[in-house]
Amino acid sequence: MTQQTFQCFNGRVAVVTGGSSGIGRATAQRLIKEGMTVYIVAPDETEVRFVAAEMGAHPITADVRSVRDLEAAANTIVAKHGAVDLLMNNAGVGPLDYFDQLTLQDFAWVMETNFHGVLNGLKAFLPTLRRNPTTSWIVNTASLAA
Repeated sequence: MTQQTFQCFNGRVAVVTGGSSGIGRATAQRLIKEGMTVYIVAPDETEVRFVAAEMGAHPITADVRSVRDLEAAANTIVAKHGAVDLLMNNAGVGPLDYFDQLTLQDFAWVMETNFHGVLNGLKAFLPTLRRNPTTSWIVNTASLAA
């Protein structure tokens, strides 16, 4: 069985939040294989730089809980490439413990990252995605915590 490639991705620009691990990392690697220029977004500067160098992506240190961080990321990418073609809102967290062991701060952290992080990504990148003269894509992933 041969793998299908998507020629429409070749030469395009993608942003993957949560791109330094898990589903985001795997997706970023596949998008690079498809010929996209990929920016991975994560809050840990050391980790995002290491992973980006390892896979051939571009690192962006930003916290999805901050719309300002994501707006700055969008502005940086648009200044360099003129557009963003694909946004994958993928960053997510989830403390693994029994309900009665979780604090209200734990729940706030989950909501700020998993819910507001997607809203912030959309707010920050939607203007450039809409201005795109060709097709653009938004992919939102979610866990059971969503």
